[in-house]
Amino acid sequence: MIYALHGIVVSKSDTTMGHRNLVQKDKLKSFILRNKDDIGTIEDVIKHKKSMAFTIDDGTKASLECAQLFANLNVPCIWFVNGKNIANDMPYSFAYLNEIMERCHDKILFCDKMIVFHDFHNKKRIRKEIKEFMHQYLCSEESRINFLCDLIIKNNITNFSIPMYAQQINMNDILDLKGTSVLIQNHLWEHNFTDIEDVESLKANITQGAEWLQNYFDYPIDKHALPYGLYSKNLKDCSANGIIFLLDNNYNAGKILSNVYNRQPLKL
Repeated sequence: MIYALHGIVVSKSDTTMGHRNLVQKDKLKSFILRNKDDIGTIEDVIKHKKSMAFTIDDGTKASLECAQLFANLNVPCIWFVNGKNIANDMPYSFAYLNEIMERCHDKILFCDKMIVFHDFHNKKRIRKEIKEFMHQYLCSEESRINFLCDLIIKNNITNFSIPMYAQQINMNDILDLKGTSVLIQNHLWEHNFTDIEDVESLKANITQGAEWLQNYFDYPIDKHALPYGLYSKNLKDCSANGIIFLLDNNYNAGKILSNVYNRQPLKL
């Protein structure tokens, strides 16, 4: 089994929007220590030498702390990062969106319509609608962030800030992990899925991210995790230069195509 993580927090809240994909630090550490003999590299799992491998997505501080945990325990994992966010010192648009949903406690003004949250499940559904709207009409992280900044103003949110765990990492953060059990690999140049059906744009996004990372690491950048991890028929044309990793709950974990593997989130 290849597991996907998005980071850790010391104390996880089930009703904090930004914690949805994170795990609690002490629970993950206990899980790793209990199963240490069964954890290997991706290649170990593919060759059936080990039963589980771990990956981490996104270049956030929560992901950094997760990678540092694996490094401190000398347990292998792959950390997939987005070069653009690091190079441009740019937060992720989802970090803005999660905090906006937190600050809009029971309602949000979106597309000139006031939407009321009846419960947390409903709130997550509205978040998904806003995310899908952005990815349908806004083609870059910059345009999505600009849209969300406007949403902050329209909803009269003051003193807005992104929580530390959701803030972006810097170059020193990943370079500090060189030589540890953590392998830095490619989450594509930009955290974007609008171009997944455009095979040439997808290839370019993969290549740009890999080439940027290759300037800093003396090993091949040949593993690529798709942001949002969704399957596309175009993937068969994009896997010539390494393994592509998905995170699509519509498919079973494991091999999907030649050099395309689906992962599973770790639930703790």
